[in-house]
Amino acid sequence: MSAVFEAMIRFGLRLAGSQFPVFIFPLLVFIVFRWRAMFSSVRENPAARLLLSYLLVVFVLRFVLYMSGYPYQGRYFHPITILTVFPIAGGLLLIGRYIEKFKRGNLLAWLVLAVVAASAGKVLNPPDPKKWLKDIPDAIRANAPADGRRTELISVVEDRRLPFYAKSGYHLLMPIFGDMFRDAEIFLADGASETGKKLKGKGASPLDLEGRKGGIKLIVRFDEPTKLRAIAFLWSLTPDKMKADVSFQTVEGGDFLKAELVSSNQEGVVFRQELTAKNIIIAIDVKSNSLWHLSTVRGHGFDSYQVFTQGYYNGMMKWLPEEDFKFGLQSVTQAADEWGGDNVFILFDATIPEVEKALEERRLRGKIMPVGEFTTHKGKPLSLYRGIAPDRRD
Repeated sequence: MSAVFEAMIRFGLRLAGSQFPVFIFPLLVFIVFRWRAMFSSVRENPAARLLLSYLLVVFVLRFVLYMSGYPYQGRYFHPITILTVFPIAGGLLLIGRYIEKFKRGNLLAWLVLAVVAASAGKVLNPPDPKKWLKDIPDAIRANAPADGRRTELISVVEDRRLPFYAKSGYHLLMPIFGDMFRDAEIFLADGASETGKKLKGKGASPLDLEGRKGGIKLIVRFDEPTKLRAIAFLWSLTPDKMKADVSFQTVEGGDFLKAELVSSNQEGVVFRQELTAKNIIIAIDVKSNSLWHLSTVRGHGFDSYQVFTQGYYNGMMKWLPEEDFKFGLQSVTQAADEWGGDNVFILFDATIPEVEKALEERRLRGKIMPVGEFTTHKGKPLSLYRGIAPDRRD
């Protein structure tokens, strides 16, 4: 029940955030002082019934979507924002009748003028929460070759606005989740012991683990030290939304090296810091009031990247892997070599120091160079690189 109440509070705050700040007070005034008249008019006025019914349907649909855990953005409230103009106007009239009692000129006209000016100022100066979608293309154009060759963008972000603004060709750099755990054994730990029921053998199918609210501990074992940059979980559960607090430990020779607390709602990348380990302990504190089902633990590292290009397959346009390219960072440097060098740009989902370290470990440093580092509106790091023509390398 508390989770439902918290979701309702968040929905209310999202709803309030969809309104211009200067509109919230007259809207509340109308609701508080005219709600009885509004509902009585519904019985007498067919137009009022139509308007209220439409508003109720729009509100309920958005509330159900929000409570279902669907990724919800502010623009979904825009129809409600338009409809609230009518009660807001009524609230302004109520405020105007009250201030007319002071008999100091036409205060209502000044009030309406102030509201219109504030609204116009907000409309003419809109927020830019996704500034990085313009900054990255600007950086590509600023660093493009002077000879006018078309630039090529290899991006971990699947958003066509990036190549459109940059006037670039478009390729995807996709991490192949799952490969990193294909040759691992996964055990369900028995209490504090590091041995227990085997859930997945090397090369076997995904997990099949069910339970209820509580804690579980998984032990992942590789034959050789393995580099990981991200771990994702695939949860199947009904009917409640699940949240799990996940901590990771890398253990080599019994020594504790690293732990990180994160949260996972259903499926999502929950660990994004590079580590190298043969044994990983994943402790999961499941917070759900219903039966949950953990079906897959997936992971990827720098060595699981693959370059994709759009092409026709069986008569349909799809993202197809560049089969002649290798995996990982080598696929990126190979693309830069074959597609022209300094006209190829690569967008990584990591910081520049992380990429530089990975390039140095793989003896690829000097084949691509950093251009700039960016942060998405959700706080995720992105780094932009550019290829170096073979004849200009040190």
